[in-house]
Amino acid sequence: MAPLSLAVVGVLVVVLDLNVGSFDVLFDPVGYAVVALAAHRLVAVHPAFVRARAVAWVVATTTLLGAFLRHADAGGVVTENPLVILVETLVQAGLVVLFCTALEERSTDARVTAPASTLRLALPVAIVITGLLSLAVAFPLSTPDLAITRVAGWGLLLLPLLMITVVLAVWFLRVLRRATPDPRFAGRRTVERVSVS
Repeated sequence: MAPLSLAVVGVLVVVLDLNVGSFDVLFDPVGYAVVALAAHRLVAVHPAFVRARAVAWVVATTTLLGAFLRHADAGGVVTENPLVILVETLVQAGLVVLFCTALEERSTDARVTAPASTLRLALPVAIVITGLLSLAVAFPLSTPDLAITRVAGWGLLLLPLLMITVVLAVWFLRVLRRATPDPRFAGRRTVERVSVS
């Protein structure tokens, strides 16, 4: 599988949650490991992929530890550790910046470079704002009345931001897929075969 297609698969494993009790069947650390593998296969293309590989392994480890800190209440609502959520949010934003930087600087297709340039700023900002706002909503104050007021108020702002983030994320995945056929992003194995021929 082409490295950028592999990255798309990894991102989908991370983004999609399928919980059975407090266990996420689509295990986030596996998704981040797949993203790290994709970046590893592209390290010769751009230095951003070297950093993306390291960052993906750090968040894979963090989310693995976070998997043991998750718990489901009696109603089946899964609660994540806020520190893990914060680290994961910042790393997701960083990974987008790194991948978009490499796409923008190495691709010659305007249908890749132009969106990558826009997404390099827009998607990380949306991810961070939505992530921080989600933390504010998900971890209410100890006083129930204040918590309900805060959830209702922030929830009205969170929903449109979440929708914008999803649209930008889908656009990012499409840009990754659009760049996949570019020989520059074929990965180390293909580059080695081409250079031997």
